[in-house]
Amino acid sequence: VLSKNFREAITKLSTLGEVKSIREWTEDVTEEYIDVNTRIENAEKLEKRLLSLIENKDGKLPDIVSVETKLADVRTQIEQYKGKLRYLKNRLDFSTITISIYEPSSSLAKQESIFYPFAWAMKQLGTIFFGSLGVFVMIIAGLTPWVVVVFIIIKIVRYRRKKKSTNAD
Repeated sequence: VLSKNFREAITKLSTLGEVKSIREWTEDVTEEYIDVNTRIENAEKLEKRLLSLIENKDGKLPDIVSVETKLADVRTQIEQYKGKLRYLKNRLDFSTITISIYEPSSSLAKQESIFYPFAWAMKQLGTIFFGSLGVFVMIIAGLTPWVVVVFIIIKIVRYRRKKKSTNAD
C-alpha cells in the first residue's frame, strides 16, 4: 500500500469484521539509505579513476588486465548498491500490511443440538481409537527387530543342542 494511503487502508480493512488487535511499527531506513548513497558515490569515483588508468595505457598488459578485473568488480558493487537503493526507496514509498483473518466459530450452533453430546463422544472415541492404533503400530515396529534377533538366537541354541545330542549318541 502506498505509504500515504496506509491509514485509509487500515480503516477500510477494519470494517471487514471484528478487529481483535492491531500492531503497527516503523523502521527508520534513513541512515541505511544515506550510507548506500555514499557507497555508490565512492564506487563511482573509483570507477572513474580505474577508467582513466585504462585510457592512459601506460601500463603493461598484466597491469591493464588487473585494472579491468577491478573495474568489473567495482561495477558489480555499484549495481548491487543501486539495487539496494531501489529496495530501500520502495520501502519508503510503500507500507506493508499483514492481516490474519479467522472464520467465526460455529460451536454455539453445534451445542444447541440434542445430538451434540453423542456426536462429541463419538468424535472423542474415534480420536482415542486411532491414537491407540498408532501406538500399537509403533510398538510393533519397535519390537520387530528384537523379535527377529530373539528368533535367530533360539534357532542357534536349538541347532547347537541338536548337534550336541547327535554327537553324544
